[in-house]
Amino acid sequence: MRKYFKTLLLVYFILIINQFLFAQTKDNFFERQYVVADVNFDNIKDVIQIYQDTINPKAVYRLEIRLAEIDSVGKYEVVSTEKAIKPDFPDAEKIDDRFWSGEMFDRVEVENGILLIRFNLMRGYYVHKYKFKDNSFELIYVKRVTGSPDYLEEIDYDLLSGERKTKIQEGSKKPVISKVIHKISPLPKLGEFIPFENKHY
Repeated sequence: MRKYFKTLLLVYFILIINQFLFAQTKDNFFERQYVVADVNFDNIKDVIQIYQDTINPKAVYRLEIRLAEIDSVGKYEVVSTEKAIKPDFPDAEKIDDRFWSGEMFDRVEVENGILLIRFNLMRGYYVHKYKFKDNSFELIYVKRVTGSPDYLEEIDYDLLSGERKTKIQEGSKKPVISKVIHKISPLPKLGEFIPFENKHY
């Protein structure tokens, strides 16, 4: 019995080591998330992976999307970018400069073929939604929620229609809702911008 238990422990240890080695990629990036879903509307399961370089002072993220020809296997077309997700410490030049602001990557999801990137703020969050079209992922929707105990601001920006709706709630007052039309053409593409380095997205 004891010998059988030792064998199980050895197998478990080997599996853990293999998983660790598989998660590590070259240039210090480690896998943070792995998602299998169809993101280009061809009814074939694709692979989305999030990596992070924890040795880099900024702790940057890398998003990789592998568009499969057969469910999760076969020949892949790879989309890779380090711009789609803000690093944990964007202002750090060395490890000692790191200061956590409360902002952090949350997760990636796929809903009905739409790629969602969720990011937590100190008091709120934002979501970027991308749709695959013409061999690229276009930003089609942005939701941003920020606030404090007596203040809440919600922004919903539909880039397809150009409608940008802002809802402000102060304490028990009636919410104030405003709408503007701001069309962007062509639509921003995944990997071509850093989130919220501009006022719109």
